[in-house]
Amino acid sequence: MHFPAAAVGQKGKCGGCQQIVTIQPDPSPLMPNSVNKNMISALAAAGCGVLLVFGLALFLFSLVLFFLLLPSQTANQTANQTAGQTAAKSNEPPNEPPNEPPNEPPNEPPNEPPNEPPNEPPNEQPNEPPNEQPNEPPSGMTFKKIPAGTFKMGSPKTETGRLQREHQHKVTISKAFYMQTTELTQGQWKAVMGSEPWKGKSSVREGANYPATFVSWNDAIAYCKKLSEKEGQTYRLPTEAEWEYACRAGTETTWSFGNNIKELNDYAWYDENAWNLGEKYAHQVGLKKPNAFGLYDMHGNVWEWCYDYYGEDYYRRSPESDPSGPTEGSFRILRSGDWTFLESFTRSAYRNAKVADSRWNHYGFRLVREFDDSTPSAPPSANPLEGDNPFDPETNPFK
Repeated sequence: MHFPAAAVGQKGKCGGCQQIVTIQPDPSPLMPNSVNKNMISALAAAGCGVLLVFGLALFLFSLVLFFLLLPSQTANQTANQTAGQTAAKSNEPPNEPPNEPPNEPPNEPPNEPPNEPPNEPPNEQPNEPPNEQPNEPPSGMTFKKIPAGTFKMGSPKTETGRLQREHQHKVTISKAFYMQTTELTQGQWKAVMGSEPWKGKSSVREGANYPATFVSWNDAIAYCKKLSEKEGQTYRLPTEAEWEYACRAGTETTWSFGNNIKELNDYAWYDENAWNLGEKYAHQVGLKKPNAFGLYDMHGNVWEWCYDYYGEDYYRRSPESDPSGPTEGSFRILRSGDWTFLESFTRSAYRNAKVADSRWNHYGFRLVREFDDSTPSAPPSANPLEGDNPFDPETNPFK
């Protein structure tokens, strides 16, 4: 039975038994005071435990998140630094060949014969499909069959830009051969030799389809030997007579396409459409028109090494059939002209020469592949330089 708090300590009669009793304080209707205190202590302890566990979990989560984000922040900083360095490098001026002067041609009177049509190439039908060699090597190079025939080597006295060393004479190429359709490319060189001699050099564009430059005559011979051993076929440099015969493709004109200098831009890279326009490098092969034999860049782009020693008067005493040059000498033949030279140097008859170990950004070569498996006689080794080089750009007026 419950009583108001004000009645505590007074006497009263029990409603059930009618006895006189003293009214005591009313106990808690829920539980004793001691029980309340214990529960509060337990709840407080549990709350502290929960808070401690939550705080520990939050700390561990923050720690994991920090280590997850740290690598990405480091990578971003590295990328930003690399981008900054790349941007700084892109603003640097390109390397140019040191003190390389523009080329000046000899002053010759314009004796160009008017409207002389090019001759047709020997033994070649106009609509005949190109005769490509089967079983092309895995390095990706292609070849065209050059038929045997007779032609006039050198230039007539009436040709503009003609030099005395271009004495015109009849030559017979007695055996057909295959000639590479383009100059040897960087990709083709690297596939065989595994090196990049042009790497980091001045006035060079790098890429698989650009000509392999900074290669000497000795380097070209080493390439031919290694490729021949690898392929089981005979690869070599063309003789000077073979080169001019393939370049002319049956013509007797200044260039393989005729005498009209206005057409030169369609067939050649030379100073007018390269050096003078700020494009101071050898261009990708095969971008210009080919000659009638299907050969590209026979005029300009890079000088091409030939097999022969150079002889100033060799043309006047050379054999008519398959001449292979003097038996000794100090210089090796270069043909074609290049991207730094004037148009007169790109003529079919123009002759240049350098020592066998010369390397520069406009020296390259193209290959001949023997028509059969016979191996040609080995060329004589290059002699060391003796005396001044008449083709040195510092002393040669026809550089």
